Amino acid sequence: MRRFKFLVAAVALMVLSAAVVPTASAQNTATWKAQFYNNLFLSGFNPAFETTYTNGLNVDWGAGSPDASIQADNFSARFSTDVFFNASTYRFSIRADDEFQLRINDNIVLSTMNAGQPSTVLTIDLNLSGATKLQVDYRERTGGASISLTWADLNVVEQPVPTGTWLAEYFPNTSLAQPAAAILNESSPTHNWGFSAPLPNMPAEYWTARWRTSQVFAGGTYRFRAKADDGVRVFVDNVAIIDRFVESPGAEHIVDYAIGAGTHVITVEYLELYNNAFIEFSITQLTSTGSPQPPAGSPTATVRAFVLNVRSAPSAVNTLVLKKIKLGETYPVVGRNAAGTWFKINTGDVQGWVSGGWVITANVSGVPVLSESTESGVPSSTVLVETVGVRLNFRAGPSTDAASLGLIAPFSTLKVLGRNADASWLQVEYAGQVGWVAFAFVTASTPVNFFTLPVTG
Repeated sequence: MRRFKFLVAAVALMVLSAAVVPTASAQNTATWKAQFYNNLFLSGFNPAFETTYTNGLNVDWGAGSPDASIQADNFSARFSTDVFFNASTYRFSIRADDEFQLRINDNIVLSTMNAGQPSTVLTIDLNLSGATKLQVDYRERTGGASISLTWADLNVVEQPVPTGTWLAEYFPNTSLAQPAAAILNESSPTHNWGFSAPLPNMPAEYWTARWRTSQVFAGGTYRFRAKADDGVRVFVDNVAIIDRFVESPGAEHIVDYAIGAGTHVITVEYLELYNNAFIEFSITQLTSTGSPQPPAGSPTATVRAFVLNVRSAPSAVNTLVLKKIKLGETYPVVGRNAAGTWFKINTGDVQGWVSGGWVITANVSGVPVLSESTESGVPSSTVLVETVGVRLNFRAGPSTDAASLGLIAPFSTLKVLGRNADASWLQVEYAGQVGWVAFAFVTASTPVNFFTLPVTG
């Protein structure tokens, strides 16, 4: 497999004490404990090799291994550290050859286990505050071996975002790691560098760039088009709408996205790996009608997280994720739990529960209290799995030849109903519909023997 090295800017491991107030900075490094095993499953009473990495998690063993005691292929590792985060939203970026699973405070937030993407940088935005445990489980199969992790505070802007023009930052690395080699004002992210370096002090290969602008939009639906060799990401107010930070010979990506009236920040990120280098980017307004808003004075909830789960019951435990909604969206509130910590909303296509800590509510004092016993979640004996960081086909049967029932969003929670004979496909329930997903693209948060499930197809 092709390997690409990263320069990683990670967050420092700070000591929490009464005398010192620790902070997390994307410009500092963390110390990681590393444990290695001569198998793919972190199996064994003791690791075969242990060490620490004091300059962040950014290692590339090539075709070799971490130590003479570890075989070059078919090994696994666990990396862990503790960091104190100031309350904010952080973007984690991770790339592994071959597979990884990222846990935050023992919760899986990003995974490519059984579905490695060695030429892709995957990202996730998380709201964090206080002392936080980070853990990365890693699996090397064959070929090259590397793992790299970085994160940054999205509320810390190193440079002011201009209005009208684009602030361009060029980085001589593949991870957008500060400091930038150059900071410029440009009229557009669209460029064609061919086989040349973008600037005299930049390499011709293995570099990244970021453009940001603040623009005033009329409410409506806009078409975002990005075509690049190699990778590209596009964000609207820090919400990723195009995310293909991967080796690509000029792939085109088109997304139609609804934007409310007002000022919004657009961010375009670009990855150049080798050979030809270009990016084309445009925004075109399609409609001028925004989505209907709840009547004035009615009970509402406005999302204050970048992405928020709408759940089947008022709990984050043993409940299904019915839908994901975005920062700034407002929905009618139709009920609440007795404690007023969860609210049931109507998104138009589903009704579900959202945590009160991640919404701004208005006029909710009169909404009915719904019985939590009748709004049941998922029994503790029910098997739940979560999809990995890809849009997954939801099929009518246990085969790639079966009709597609639609796409399941990344990191969706699914209730498992059964399996096929060899457990390579799982029958699941998603958003009230029963269908099938490939086992290779899901992960369980707790150990499950899937062969004990009934054969249903």
